Amino acid sequence: MMKRAFAAAAVLAVLVAPTVFAQRGPGACGAGMGPGGPAGMMAGGGPGGDFGQHRVEAVTQVLQLTQEQVTAWQSIRDNAHATIKPLADQMRQIRADVRTALDAGGADAAAVGAKLIAAHDLGAKIKSARDAAQTAFRALLTSEQQAKFDLLRQMEQGMGRGRHMGRGPQGF
Repeated sequence: MMKRAFAAAAVLAVLVAPTVFAQRGPGACGAGMGPGGPAGMMAGGGPGGDFGQHRVEAVTQVLQLTQEQVTAWQSIRDNAHATIKPLADQMRQIRADVRTALDAGGADAAAVGAKLIAAHDLGAKIKSARDAAQTAFRALLTSEQQAKFDLLRQMEQGMGRGRHMGRGPQGF
C-alpha cells in the first residue's frame, strides 16, 4: 500500500513539477533565495524572487494541505520574509558597493575582501533562516505529505534548483 501511495505521489509530482517550478522567473535565485518556500516556497517574495500565489496553490494541491496547514505555512513564510529581506537588502548593497569600487579602478583589495566576507556571512544567515523555515514547514506535514515534499525537493534539485542556498520547493 505504501509503495502504491509513493508511486502515485511520484507520478503526480512528475506531472505537476513543471507547473510548480517552471514559473520561477529570471532572478528567482538571485542574491539567495527569497523567503518563498517551501524553500523557494517559503516567504513569497524577496531576494530569491516572488514565490507567487500559483506556486503556493500548486504545492497546496500536490501536498493536499489542510486550511490549518496553509495558514500556518503563511505565518512561517511571513516570518522568514521578515528575517531574510533585510539581510538580502544588505547583501545587495554590499555587492553594488563592490561592483562600484571595482569599476572605478584602484580598489583597495582589503576593503573589497572585507565586503565580500560580509556578503558571505549574510548569505550564511539567509541560508540558516531558510533552513529554519523549511524545517518548520516540514513539521506541519503528515508523514505522507513529508514523503511527497521530499520527492518534490529531489525533483527540484535534479532540475538544477537545489544549488541555491538550500532552497527547495517550499519557498524557503
